[in-house]
Amino acid sequence: MKVKQIRNNNGNLAVNQFIMYDDKSITFQSYNTIIATYKIQKQTLILDHYTNNMSRTTAKYFNIFVNNTLRWCSGANEVRNAKNVKEYNKQNKTKKLN
Repeated sequence: MKVKQIRNNNGNLAVNQFIMYDDKSITFQSYNTIIATYKIQKQTLILDHYTNNMSRTTAKYFNIFVNNTLRWCSGANEVRNAKNVKEYNKQNKTKKLN
Protein backbone atom coordinates (compact mmCIF):
# COMPACT_ATOMS: atom_id res chain seq x y z
CA MET A 1 0.00 0.00 0.00
CA LYS A 2 1.22 3.50 -0.84
CA VAL A 3 0.45 6.65 1.14
CA LYS A 4 0.22 10.16 -0.26
CA GLN A 5 -0.43 13.39 1.60
CA ILE A 6 -3.34 15.46 0.25
CA ARG A 7 -2.60 18.92 -1.11
CA ASN A 8 -4.82 21.81 -0.11
CA ASN A 9 -6.37 24.28 -2.56
CA ASN A 10 -3.15 26.34 -2.51
CA GLY A 11 -1.07 23.32 -3.52
CA ASN A 12 0.56 22.89 -0.11
CA LEU A 13 0.67 19.55 1.67
CA ALA A 14 -2.17 19.27 4.18
CA VAL A 15 -1.22 18.19 7.68
CA ASN A 16 -2.74 14.84 8.81
CA GLN A 17 -4.75 14.25 5.60
CA PHE A 18 -3.78 11.16 3.59
CA ILE A 19 -4.73 9.03 0.61
CA MET A 20 -3.71 5.39 0.80
CA TYR A 21 -3.98 3.20 -2.26
CA ASP A 22 -3.15 -0.13 -3.79
CA ASP A 23 -4.57 -2.15 -6.67
CA LYS A 24 -7.75 -2.98 -4.70
CA SER A 25 -8.78 0.25 -2.97
CA ILE A 26 -8.30 3.99 -2.47
CA THR A 27 -8.73 5.21 1.11
CA PHE A 28 -9.00 8.68 2.65
CA GLN A 29 -7.67 9.08 6.19
CA SER A 30 -7.99 12.21 8.32
CA TYR A 31 -5.64 12.20 11.29
CA ASN A 32 -5.93 8.60 12.59
CA THR A 33 -9.46 8.00 11.29
CA ILE A 34 -10.31 6.28 8.01
CA ILE A 35 -13.18 8.28 6.52
CA ALA A 36 -13.86 6.53 3.21
CA THR A 37 -12.69 3.63 1.09
CA TYR A 38 -13.36 3.15 -2.60
CA LYS A 39 -13.27 -0.52 -3.65
CA ILE A 40 -11.94 -0.49 -7.20
CA GLN A 41 -13.19 -3.88 -8.44
CA LYS A 42 -16.65 -3.52 -6.90
CA GLN A 43 -16.80 0.18 -7.86
CA THR A 44 -18.30 1.07 -4.50
CA LEU A 45 -17.64 3.92 -2.11
CA ILE A 46 -17.87 2.97 1.56
CA LEU A 47 -18.10 5.73 4.13
CA ASP A 48 -17.30 5.32 7.79
CA HIS A 49 -20.19 5.91 10.19
CA TYR A 50 -18.16 8.90 11.45
CA THR A 51 -18.95 10.84 8.26
CA ASN A 52 -22.32 11.90 9.69
CA ASN A 53 -20.46 14.08 12.22
CA MET A 54 -17.19 15.02 10.57
CA SER A 55 -15.50 18.31 11.40
CA ARG A 56 -15.29 21.21 8.94
CA THR A 57 -11.63 20.44 8.31
CA THR A 58 -12.27 16.76 7.62
CA ALA A 59 -15.23 17.70 5.40
CA LYS A 60 -13.02 20.11 3.45
CA TYR A 61 -10.41 17.44 2.71
CA PHE A 62 -13.04 14.78 2.12
CA ASN A 63 -14.44 17.04 -0.62
CA ILE A 64 -10.96 17.44 -2.11
CA PHE A 65 -10.56 13.65 -2.02
CA VAL A 66 -13.93 13.07 -3.72
CA ASN A 67 -13.59 15.85 -6.30
CA ASN A 68 -9.97 15.19 -7.25
CA THR A 69 -9.10 11.56 -6.53
CA LEU A 70 -12.52 9.99 -7.11
CA ARG A 71 -13.85 12.30 -9.81
CA TRP A 72 -14.21 9.34 -12.20
CA CYS A 73 -15.63 6.85 -9.68
CA SER A 74 -19.24 5.76 -9.40
CA GLY A 75 -20.65 6.78 -6.04
CA ALA A 76 -18.62 9.98 -5.96
CA ASN A 77 -21.31 12.10 -7.62
CA GLU A 78 -23.70 11.46 -4.74
CA VAL A 79 -21.26 12.85 -2.17
CA ARG A 80 -19.79 15.86 -3.96
CA ASN A 81 -20.15 17.99 -0.84
CA ALA A 82 -20.56 17.39 2.88
CA LYS A 83 -24.24 18.36 2.77
CA ASN A 84 -24.91 15.32 0.60
CA VAL A 85 -23.01 12.92 2.86
CA LYS A 86 -25.89 12.43 5.30
CA GLU A 87 -28.30 11.79 2.42
CA TYR A 88 -25.82 9.33 0.85
CA ASN A 89 -25.48 7.58 4.21
CA LYS A 90 -29.27 7.16 4.46
CA GLN A 91 -29.33 5.37 1.08
CA ASN A 92 -26.12 3.38 1.52
CA LYS A 93 -24.88 1.51 4.53
CA THR A 94 -21.95 3.00 6.36
CA LYS A 95 -19.45 0.76 8.07
CA LYS A 96 -17.03 0.97 10.94
CA LEU A 97 -13.78 1.34 9.02
CA ASN A 98 -11.68 1.96 12.14
